[in-house]
Amino acid sequence: MNMGIKQRVQRAFGVLFIALFAVFSTQSTVSAHTELVSSAPAANESVNSAPTTISLTFSEAPLLEGSAILVTDSTGAAVATGPVALNGVVLSVAWPPGLQPGTVKVAWRTVADDGHPASGDFTFEYTAAAESGAVASASPDISASSNLVVATPLAATVGGLAQDEPSESGNGTRLILIGMIVVIGVGIGIYLTRRNK
Repeated sequence: MNMGIKQRVQRAFGVLFIALFAVFSTQSTVSAHTELVSSAPAANESVNSAPTTISLTFSEAPLLEGSAILVTDSTGAAVATGPVALNGVVLSVAWPPGLQPGTVKVAWRTVADDGHPASGDFTFEYTAAAESGAVASASPDISASSNLVVATPLAATVGGLAQDEPSESGNGTRLILIGMIVVIGVGIGIYLTRRNK
């Protein structure tokens, strides 16, 4: 292989390397979304006295618009908590008045700055004596809260919030793009090698 052909091959593979680096860098950036770091009460914790709030701490500040927290008691009935509040990276709702002892489920949904939705749920045990106050007789419509604007519909179900998970089509597109780049790179290498023969 003469020097000219060798330089063209090196240049072609250099371009291929830069393209692959750009694809993987983009994938890494897109994958960095808001994640739940901790909660109070914590998952599986036993709580014997009522705190003032139920709070969720995230890895980065979520958007208040599109965020929701739904609390259900041991019978699966949703209990009223009031609007969601955001303080830095912490989302919270008021402790439900009249919450009955038993297993309490907290289902949450939020949206990152880049618009990526995240959701999940956890449970804790409430062992204190029942507080005074009425339990909501029906599931609250969290999308209608005066302080909560939900970008996509949220359905209150017996088990918690509707789980609208992000599509996996983006990952498939990136894999196809990587495959095409590799095939093109190999084709360039073969073509330049045969030209030199």
